[in-house]
Amino acid sequence: MARTIKPLSSTILDRLTHVLVRYLGIRPSSPEALAAVVEPNQNFVRMLKASYWEPGQDLDTADRSAFFTLIALRFAGEAWPSQEQGKAYFTKTFLPRLHEGAEAAGWAVVEPGEQD
Repeated sequence: MARTIKPLSSTILDRLTHVLVRYLGIRPSSPEALAAVVEPNQNFVRMLKASYWEPGQDLDTADRSAFFTLIALRFAGEAWPSQEQGKAYFTKTFLPRLHEGAEAAGWAVVEPGEQD
């Protein structure tokens, strides 16, 4: 029998929102909207819950990479771009596509790094 994973805590969802705003310039419409994107991936949820979280702590590189891939697939319709695709592809094609998908889902596009 498969085990059920408890929903993500508000602390973890707040931290994920901070990471989205800081690096990608998108803000979920609500914690529930973010949870709806993240929680179906139980491997990612397990990974998050296994981490030790301190106030103000960012995601480690592996967790951030996995998170960005989840977000990219959901809103841009493609995996996170590789470095070989170049900065121009990222800024001129991928990021606008990601922002467009986020806005279509009711999320806000903000300046990266804007305070939560």
